[in-house]
Amino acid sequence: MIRCFCLACLLWTCLYGCAFGATPDARRFAIAVGHNSGLPAESTLQYTEQDAERFIQTLIDGGGLSADDAVILKGPDVESIRAAFETMKRRLQAHGPNAVFIFYYSGHGDADHLHVGAERFPLKALTRLLDSMPVQLKLAVVDACRGTTDTQTKGFKRAEPFAINLRSPEGMTGVVTLRSSSEGELSQESQQLQGAVFTHYLVTALKGAADFDEDRAVSLHEAYTYAYRQTVNRSAAGPGNIMHPSVEYDVEGVGGFILTRTEPETVHLVLPPGTGSQYLIFAQPSGAVVAEIWSDPDRSIKVATTRGRYLVQRRAGRHSGALELRVREGEIHTLYPDDFQRLPQSVLTRKGGALRLVHHELRAGHSALVMHRGQLGQRTRIRYGFGRVTWTLSAAVERGHSREDSTVDTRDESWWGGDLRIEFRKLLGPLDVHLGMVGRWIRQTYTRVDAERVRQAGYRADFDFSGSGFGPSMGCGYRVALSRQWALTVDVGGTALGTREGAEDYIRLDGGGELALVYEW
Repeated sequence: MIRCFCLACLLWTCLYGCAFGATPDARRFAIAVGHNSGLPAESTLQYTEQDAERFIQTLIDGGGLSADDAVILKGPDVESIRAAFETMKRRLQAHGPNAVFIFYYSGHGDADHLHVGAERFPLKALTRLLDSMPVQLKLAVVDACRGTTDTQTKGFKRAEPFAINLRSPEGMTGVVTLRSSSEGELSQESQQLQGAVFTHYLVTALKGAADFDEDRAVSLHEAYTYAYRQTVNRSAAGPGNIMHPSVEYDVEGVGGFILTRTEPETVHLVLPPGTGSQYLIFAQPSGAVVAEIWSDPDRSIKVATTRGRYLVQRRAGRHSGALELRVREGEIHTLYPDDFQRLPQSVLTRKGGALRLVHHELRAGHSALVMHRGQLGQRTRIRYGFGRVTWTLSAAVERGHSREDSTVDTRDESWWGGDLRIEFRKLLGPLDVHLGMVGRWIRQTYTRVDAERVRQAGYRADFDFSGSGFGPSMGCGYRVALSRQWALTVDVGGTALGTREGAEDYIRLDGGGELALVYEW
């Protein structure tokens, strides 16, 4: 995970009429802007467009927003933003005032401007655009952050948090402001989460994790409370400053405004109460982070998601573990601490979303060998394996050949064989260690160097022998991941094969290296 120290301001500005503004069934409209580019001196960002899409999709899923009423602008110029506001304004005028307008921006900025690419967009101009929206309730979210020199930079040029003080139109009062950090603090961005930390937790809250009273609805107060706790926990666990999101209420009752609802058919994962446990939920097989949540000592946390396969990691020191599950529409999966397979937290951190609690693999490899008499050989082997996180039990079939030339004869040896072995992942630092038993059926052909003359004299010049051998094998290997499912392995190992040649018993030692391509699922 790369940590970026950022300055982010998230604010919800609510303007009310005499009748407290929009009704619960008010139609919702939204504009979301994600811009990876800023001024020439600012680094290119990666996640702003994803943050904008994620925020809008959350409102579509549970916030009463129709996809037809949402506009997402990726990398626009200032004129495109103004044009989107004008188009939205005409739609709102045609609809009437009983509506909610939501604006979201993720990108670079400073205390007085948004940095829309190389252009500066004054916050005062944004204020005027928001004021011009003919609705009774308006929500504005502006998320930007400032990075250190060794990470990507996102955001503001000043270190202190800023607030957009929206002027209330005549006859309307009330402002609610949520900020991702208190004055003088820096916010954080996570590459693992692929977005800003506070925005991630706000989205998680809106998906149902903040439903404290379990009424299948998430209010503004619940969303803020949840995002505050989760942001403080995560920032305290990292090397950076501790973030303390802040909120200001100027209108009584605004905290109860419902932002999202969870429907009965929604899939829910219920995480157990506790202290100091970090839960990471990864979609499978993509490995994308769906949610990162810190446990609450006083209650279980319910997270809404979609049907599919998930990996859930519990990072809690010596109580760390993971589980995999498949969920279907309408199901509620309540997780308990004993459900998690115990694993070292270092394994969870290293593997992340690529962790597989139960895995299968197919491996095809070719080996260069040094045989028992010093001759060179080669082997082709196909292996199937099944196992858990730290070990794999596998079986293989192989076909090999070696050749030895002497002043008397030429010895060709070929064999078919197989093995059973167990492999322990990362047993010696980065190296895997394997132990097993090998069996081979061997065929040898001895051909005299003067075979042609001997045959002409009527004698036999070729002699065939066959037999079998069994014995232990051991070795170590190094795995290089090519993708989530493909890898290359380099193995070095040897066998001690017990065979019988004539009336004598022999131990045949051979060894070598193998390069193999691995497919894992």
